[in-house]
Amino acid sequence: MSLPDTQKQQQPANLSITDIRNNSATLSLAATSNLSPLITAGLSQKNAIFPQSSARFDMAQNSKTSPFHKNGSLPASYGASDEPIRSIPTLVLYDDAGLDIYDAITYVEEYYLTNAEMQIFMDLGDEIMDSCVGDGGVLIELGVGSMRKTKYLLDAIVRQGKSVTYYALDLSAQSLSMALSPLASHYPTIQFVGLLGTYDDSLSYIQTNIPRPVNSTRTLLWLGSSIGNYSRAEAAEFLKRVQTIAMDTGDTFLCGIDRRNNAAIVKAAYDDPKGVTRDFILNGLDHVERILGIQDTFKRDLFEYVSIYNDDLGRHEAYYRSLVQQTLVLSATETVVLEKGELINVEYSVKYSAQDVQRLVDGAGFYWPNRWTDASGRYDVHLFQKAPFHLMGISPAKKGVPTLTEFEEIFKVWDTISLTMIPEGGHLEKPISLRHPFIFYVGHLPAFMDIQLSRCLAEPFTTPASFTEIFERGIDPDVEDPSKCHKHSKVPDAWPELTQILEYAERCKQRIRSILTAHEKQPQKTGGALARVLWMSYEHYAMHLETFLYMLVQSPNIQPPKGFLVPVHLSPSNKRTANPKPAPPSHLKAITLPPGTTHISIGHNDSESTDKTVTSVNTHEFGWDNEHPQRQAAIPESILHSKLLFQTRQVTIGEYRAFFIASKENEALRPASWTEDGNFVKTAFGSIEISRCINWPVFVSGTQAGAYSLHASKQDGKHYRVPTEMEITCYRQFLNKDIEGNYAFRSWVPRDVLPETGVIGDGWEWTSTVMEQHAGYEQSKIYPGYSSDFFDGKHCVVLGGSWATAPRLAERLTFRNWYQNVYPFVFAGFRLVCDV
Repeated sequence: MSLPDTQKQQQPANLSITDIRNNSATLSLAATSNLSPLITAGLSQKNAIFPQSSARFDMAQNSKTSPFHKNGSLPASYGASDEPIRSIPTLVLYDDAGLDIYDAITYVEEYYLTNAEMQIFMDLGDEIMDSCVGDGGVLIELGVGSMRKTKYLLDAIVRQGKSVTYYALDLSAQSLSMALSPLASHYPTIQFVGLLGTYDDSLSYIQTNIPRPVNSTRTLLWLGSSIGNYSRAEAAEFLKRVQTIAMDTGDTFLCGIDRRNNAAIVKAAYDDPKGVTRDFILNGLDHVERILGIQDTFKRDLFEYVSIYNDDLGRHEAYYRSLVQQTLVLSATETVVLEKGELINVEYSVKYSAQDVQRLVDGAGFYWPNRWTDASGRYDVHLFQKAPFHLMGISPAKKGVPTLTEFEEIFKVWDTISLTMIPEGGHLEKPISLRHPFIFYVGHLPAFMDIQLSRCLAEPFTTPASFTEIFERGIDPDVEDPSKCHKHSKVPDAWPELTQILEYAERCKQRIRSILTAHEKQPQKTGGALARVLWMSYEHYAMHLETFLYMLVQSPNIQPPKGFLVPVHLSPSNKRTANPKPAPPSHLKAITLPPGTTHISIGHNDSESTDKTVTSVNTHEFGWDNEHPQRQAAIPESILHSKLLFQTRQVTIGEYRAFFIASKENEALRPASWTEDGNFVKTAFGSIEISRCINWPVFVSGTQAGAYSLHASKQDGKHYRVPTEMEITCYRQFLNKDIEGNYAFRSWVPRDVLPETGVIGDGWEWTSTVMEQHAGYEQSKIYPGYSSDFFDGKHCVVLGGSWATAPRLAERLTFRNWYQNVYPFVFAGFRLVCDV
């Protein structure tokens, strides 16, 4: 509904305000009408937690007034561990007076957040708007303030000559009018719409009433690190709701987020010398009295503001501390006795590391293509996108039969890769001579799945049955002698038409959808044999996604994946990121083993012969034949005695390039992941200037990695080599940082290396271990040639996962991959070990 005409008077013609309130029961922004019961409950029930870690920081920061012991522990009255304390809802801080004080806080020198965000928009506004807002686009800001920061984005839009509509949300019609009227007058080419309502009101309104413009985008803005007012779980849940309810594929979300900064910097920002923040917090007590309809109960002079930065939890914590023992009369029937020194929580301001942001977007189901940082490196503006698929957040480490949802997501991945990244008519291209053309794989994945289902269920193949004869298995010839190749399907004189194959693939998908739907209704009726086929079909899809992708990046005709933004730093027009600083050095580090550790567990128990006895197909851990059985292996003496040092990260493009140049640019050493002139790196977004990628891990063959290790040994006078499978397994299990890696399409390109990384992510890791039959190995009867065809002495084990590896593969520590040591095309890098 629109506001009455009387409220529209004196408003610019390009401004309107719409009431979108829908009696939402969820508290958002400054909604206070339902706070009374929450205040009473929080004060009487002790529903917040004061962590011991907060006690330590309080002791350090408030030594004169702290009621805590000198060792940082809570007094006996609080108990020996994290204790429940009283709380008051954060929203009491944001009445009209509180909002005025908060605006004053944003001008305080120590409160760096506002100036940092403003500086990002002043310096990089054109780049930000160019990356996410097109002509005819829509901007929707969740919460409207003084607009001091947003106007720099509007300036950029005007400079770029774009026509946009800007929506701003608030619970106050007066605030909307006061904030938007001057902007509307200043930017006559932009349409302004004020939305009167809560966050919840806005989500359904956006989807129903603000359609995505044709050939443009909708971009939501949530600025000022407002996300910090939520716990990490609450923030992920809110963003998930935004993504699900209010966004279409391709829409973006611009979010300002404060970092986990130095404790003293954060403490000063929330406890400034002039006491402005203190006034903001204590004003909340006045507001509590008005909400409860009481007077002279929450007396300011009987409370003090306690500000703590809890580095352990990455958050600032705001409390009221009672200076005396006192009785609070909340109503005619409710009183609360506060002890002297007792704390009442009123606010948390959560801060985010890069790893925290990654977990946030994983939980929310977003793709995270871009980030802009202020000059001091303390604050970021992140760009998230609702992409065509998202593999995280679907119980990625789950065992047993993949869910229908997981299958649907992997189908979306495959469709994005196989249908949007190849130009029309290009499926017959064969960018790697050792492989079939693209069109084979379009038929191979559904055919493999259908063949396995038909054999297991004793049912006919999906029509046309002739497709099973040409698409069952592809070629994988010897790189050095292509005439040698394992058994494979007959290669036709002419491949079927693409449309025929796609129709066949859809019928195969419908077949497995029906089977999975029945399974999820009655999983007890799914036997172990069928469960294995369902699991095998999923992981076969996941593995061939990478095969297809590393073929694609070799093609000069590759197209960017539809629906995914290109990271800003890869744009040739972005001179700011053209020459990054060299990566931090890769340290050499010995593994510290738990006391008494002499052996390590390898593999898991999963024999096909026991499928009939599997009792729970949704919890059984399936694996390929080379993962079985579980066995104990002795840890090498060199690791036990700290005589083996590991590089803490993979070798970078910049480091390998220096070696390549020193080797007089020997063509045998040039990675296939580079263009022939050595000036560009091949990626899913096309060829990128190598100067922009020098800190990525380099993708090479195993033999090229070995050559680098020999060169490094000569340079340093040490003995470097490519590690064995056992050595990487020890590094991986005892370092235990894999989960933070770049895999599952978190990024469509590798990311810059960090000083220390786990094995999962960016690229697989080469080992020097030859793929061969191990003790207890049982050849698969369902897929006999899966491993055994490659026990030829030429294939080496690779571990971990790349940016394109599905979670079920990357996160299963027993999963083993392998390639011919001389095969140059895969997304595989390496780190070295040094024998002391």
